[in-house]
Amino acid sequence: MKNKRALIVLTALLFSMTVSCSAQSSNALIGKWFFEDFNGYLSLIEFTRTQMLIRNLEDDDDDTETMSYQADSATITADGETMRYTIQNGNVLTLTTPDGEKYIGKKLQSNVTALSGKYELVNDAGLIETLEFTNKSTVRGTADALGMGTARFTAKYKISGSQVELSESSGGYGTIYLEIIGDSILKGNTFGGFGDDSIFVKR
Repeated sequence: MKNKRALIVLTALLFSMTVSCSAQSSNALIGKWFFEDFNGYLSLIEFTRTQMLIRNLEDDDDDTETMSYQADSATITADGETMRYTIQNGNVLTLTTPDGEKYIGKKLQSNVTALSGKYELVNDAGLIETLEFTNKSTVRGTADALGMGTARFTAKYKISGSQVELSESSGGYGTIYLEIIGDSILKGNTFGGFGDDSIFVKR
């Protein structure tokens, strides 16, 4: 009898552990998420505790749609629509619409104080194609040489708040300011003030 009772208790304990391990908390949504394709656009979605902010990064007016939302461990309801969601490894968010469309986003780290690695242009806007931050002050880049090939340059950079300033370019690109949207997204005008903003994604 004791063995049977112990088996029941053990089974219940294992079941509760399985449920708690597989359940996800809606608190894990809070933060900024980058989607390379959200309704066909490069987008940033930020969750606060009560609001969902959607920003189309390809919109140079930087308009942000803000709406209240509610979430449980599996669904998000905003603007009358309910989507299912899953979070993997704490940094990959998959949103699934009622009609089965899936959007996958990566969590961004805020308050960036250093940049490293290679960032690639993803929206075909601007002359600069890649930026590689090699140390705390130097960035190497490649640019489209007016359709005749690829030009390489080196520049200095410094971070101030949520902005990075590129200057002293060996390619003569002047001073360029880029917004640091997160640790892996940079956005700004690389046309010398003309044209659309360039969007660079860390690869």
